[in-house]
Amino acid sequence: IRPPVATRIIMKYIIQNCSRGDWNLNPNNRLFVRYDLFRDTINSPAIFGLLGGPGFSNLYGPGNSHGQNHNGAVNWNHVFGPSWLLNLRYSYFRYQIDNLPVDYGTNTATTFGIPGINLGTANTSGLSNFTFNGSALSGTTVAGFPSSSFQFGTTINTNAPLHELEQLHQLSPVLTKELGKHEIKFGGDYRWVVNYRSSSDFSQRGVFGFNSGVATPYGTTSDAFESFLLGMPSTFQRFQFLGIPKEYEQDVFAFVQDRWRVTPKLTLSLGLRWELYTAPYAHRGDGANFNLQTGMLMVAGLGGVDRYTNINTRKDNFAPRIGIAYQLTPKTVVRA
Repeated sequence: IRPPVATRIIMKYIIQNCSRGDWNLNPNNRLFVRYDLFRDTINSPAIFGLLGGPGFSNLYGPGNSHGQNHNGAVNWNHVFGPSWLLNLRYSYFRYQIDNLPVDYGTNTATTFGIPGINLGTANTSGLSNFTFNGSALSGTTVAGFPSSSFQFGTTINTNAPLHELEQLHQLSPVLTKELGKHEIKFGGDYRWVVNYRSSSDFSQRGVFGFNSGVATPYGTTSDAFESFLLGMPSTFQRFQFLGIPKEYEQDVFAFVQDRWRVTPKLTLSLGLRWELYTAPYAHRGDGANFNLQTGMLMVAGLGGVDRYTNINTRKDNFAPRIGIAYQLTPKTVVRA
């Protein structure tokens, strides 16, 4: 007896850790640390098991998904004296997800005698996808399964294997000085971003397409499945990475601000901010940019192309800031 569809999808969400600690080290130093960890797992089987095919759900494609996110921060406040305060903050964010086919890590294609599919790497393991156009099986449906054209192997439009890892390091120092009627702040923000994404926009194990009406030494096939049995595919497509799909980015920000209490009722905020956004860059041969003028790809680190693929970084991003606050009454303040 086939179990209900809902029991065939195993979904598991786990919050492993969520914590924060605050310490008053002494009258001049205060520290806090925060760390969060989130893990999730989704297992969605295919109707043919390790041979793939459509999944049991309209929501999730067949395969296994594993996610793990980290988020942490350290903040230190230090008082240098009656008028100087330092705030130093470091934070780290990490997002990781791996979507894997149901037969990930197997050599099914080699076992079935299909050469050149399993290349000894994990992303090329498993079985190719087989689709049938012009077959009596195309309209086959099974009670309890989502309606789908007949196929087996890695399901079409399933982005697996997918490996994604995003990381962000951020350092933010801010120094505050009390000077008479002025509260002067100046500081900065440095961010280093690393993004790795190895996707399967199309199957990395290949897709064999079988049609009817194919001429063979035995005559013309009348059904796509007949072409399959004779080993006569009409199309084959495959997606492969030639490099390491990893990019980096560095951003730098700086600011200065003066909060000036002109009168007991009037306060001015005057500031200037500078922002530097570098173009994403990659190691030699791992990134490219399309040149609209020449119609050619510029590959990072090759042929006189720098690691930024010749994208210039603007260094004149300045933004002034002016703010006004006026107290009309003890309960009313107008800001602009």
